[in-house]
Amino acid sequence: MTITADDREIVLAYGDRRVVRLIPDDREHSGLAGTSARVTRKTRWRGAVLEADIELQSRVELRVRQAYEVRLTESGYRQLIVTTRVDAGRRGRDRELRRVYDAELR
Repeated sequence: MTITADDREIVLAYGDRRVVRLIPDDREHSGLAGTSARVTRKTRWRGAVLEADIELQSRVELRVRQAYEVRLTESGYRQLIVTTRVDAGRRGRDRELRRVYDAELR
């Protein structure tokens, strides 16, 4: 994953060609996820954590909250921790998934 940022947005580009744009203005922004699902994101900073509330509208409506946080390891390396919480609603149990990305050494 490659992360770029400017004053207006944070862009996450994945190796499989997915691109996620996070605009931390606490307003809703809509687009497509994949080829057909409508996605609405509302992103904000809470201290040093970037939070995104996501609604996916396809055959089943899902609500997702993602939190992005950079941490330093004991040995001084940076890690990006992405915590994803999925609200399954009436259809099942809520889920939480945590991914850890290590920064490349340069």
